[in-house]
Amino acid sequence: MFQIKTCLLFPVFLAFFSILQAQDSAELMIKPNRPGGTVRPAKLDKSVLNFEFGATYDSFNKKNSNIYGQNYAGIVRYGLLENLEVNMAFGYGRLSGDGLSTNRGLTALTPGIKIGVAEEDGSFPQMEFEGKITLPWFGDEAFRPADAEPYFNFNFANTISDLWTINYGVGMFWEGSEEAGLYGFMLIRTFTPKISAYAEHYGNIRGDINLEPHLGIGLMYLVNNKMQVDFSLDIGRDDGAVLRFFDIGLATMLVSGE
Repeated sequence: MFQIKTCLLFPVFLAFFSILQAQDSAELMIKPNRPGGTVRPAKLDKSVLNFEFGATYDSFNKKNSNIYGQNYAGIVRYGLLENLEVNMAFGYGRLSGDGLSTNRGLTALTPGIKIGVAEEDGSFPQMEFEGKITLPWFGDEAFRPADAEPYFNFNFANTISDLWTINYGVGMFWEGSEEAGLYGFMLIRTFTPKISAYAEHYGNIRGDINLEPHLGIGLMYLVNNKMQVDFSLDIGRDDGAVLRFFDIGLATMLVSGE
């Protein structure tokens, strides 16, 4: 177990120390895809390569039942064309709890795209389309779907002032034969050029208007123009159960495309 975690974390620390040595005075600013449940319009420019990594610790509590999970997830993002980003998400998970045997292993691979639709113009928001599909052929059986599961989302952003930004989005996803809607709203406050924070409300809406609402808060620190670190907390409800999440992560720009 320790060896697996070490192998997963090694490229993160390698990227961290290499990027810290770079000059950031005139570099392209990083566009991270994380953190939070509300996805922001953050399509990469052409030839830009990002690597993003997060460690999530969560609990699922319902009556006398407790389930605990850990997920170490990464995503590689690349600006293939001026208006098109391609990406691939992967990870390693661990699940345990009352009456459950401990499961651990690689999670499913999820390829995806981001397409820029419109730039912000006055009150008209920045807009992008995001699509991805979770594949059933890779990863441990406990952490992959039985069938391919598609997901699509329209992401929006409006700049209110130099200090305030709002992100919001709507979309749909499938879990097996069940389809569900998703939504999100995030308010971001910039305190300094390097420090910002957010509060958000997001969730899923299933067939009979079964809501799964979440509230989250997070803090982002810009180490330099090529690296961001972040911390976030999240609490939600699902069919009477309480879900709690703590997440820590980083995003790095490995190739600027310049």
